[in-house]
Amino acid sequence: MRYYLLLPIALLAGCEATNMSTYAFKEGATVSTKSSDMFSCRLAATKQVPVNSQIASTPTYQTPTYTSPYYTTCSGYSCVTTGGQTTGGQVYGGQTYSYDANADIRDEFVARCMAGKGYQFAQLPNCSSGSVSKSLAQSLTGKLRAPREGACIMPIDGQAANLAYPEELAK
Repeated sequence: MRYYLLLPIALLAGCEATNMSTYAFKEGATVSTKSSDMFSCRLAATKQVPVNSQIASTPTYQTPTYTSPYYTTCSGYSCVTTGGQTTGGQVYGGQTYSYDANADIRDEFVARCMAGKGYQFAQLPNCSSGSVSKSLAQSLTGKLRAPREGACIMPIDGQAANLAYPEELAK
């Protein structure tokens, strides 16, 4: 999970969008401050909502079996009987996996913690690869930018992101 995505998109929009993320913004904050705030919120979430590993299995199903009928074909002085082969009966599913039953609660804790620190959230598209020049990416490491129409989210580090505005993007 990229941790600058604070809330599951389903909570914000009611549906899942693959190219959208949640951007946290606080007037006057820097990317460094946001990264530090995010780290402290994640640390608090880990202490308050521990990992709850669960083991589950996918459902299994078996394809129906079919036995072909016997049939005889004759040609000249010889006859051959074929058939009676059974096909099907393959079993699918039954894979075992583990998951953290508290992951969603921990994500909500982080989001509430960040909101408590004064951050507001906006759902925006992610910048496409190659649309942000290196010089623009370097300039985005300073103050957080306010959301506006046409902006996209550019990840800065594992904790924080900033916005690139449409007029700055490479064409």
